[in-house]
Amino acid sequence: MNKKGSLFHISKRDALPLPKALAIRVGIILLALVFSLYLLAQKETLLAQSRRLLRRILPQKAADRLMRLLSLTNNAFSSFVTGQVTEAFILGTLCCIGMLILRLPYALPVSVIIASLSLIPIFGAWIGAATGAFLIVFQSPIKALTFLIFLLVFAGSVFLNISPVLYVLAAALAGIVIKELEARKA
Repeated sequence: MNKKGSLFHISKRDALPLPKALAIRVGIILLALVFSLYLLAQKETLLAQSRRLLRRILPQKAADRLMRLLSLTNNAFSSFVTGQVTEAFILGTLCCIGMLILRLPYALPVSVIIASLSLIPIFGAWIGAATGAFLIVFQSPIKALTFLIFLLVFAGSVFLNISPVLYVLAAALAGIVIKELEARKA
């Protein structure tokens, strides 16, 4: 029973669904990459055109307020991303150094994984820790436990001591805010 509605019937159309789906996804990613590069290359022109459009659509006062709000939003997000990337770099570097001191296996790849995943707010570093422990447990379960304890203490100290200062510096806040943070720690 090899009819079209049969469970075992494979048509020519269904023979390559995975490669076709993969090719479509790769094409979408490439198109998004080209589009984003185009936007980055034309950033100044697009910004000037957007300002002119806002000034023609909205009253002058409303357009100025909206542009100030958009500028403030841009600065806030840029500062946040800068702080996240800086924290990830510091976390990855110090994690690698700590793993080398403790003679834990896979120090560099695990540190890169932790640094990369720590760009995900809140849970990223912990996902990286689980991934690193998973890699290390096959070499030595004791070393994996040592790694988790090290990372728990290390990441906690980084998040409590380094992260607030990085975000304050990235946001370009006044020095009095840093002094306040230091006073709260003491």
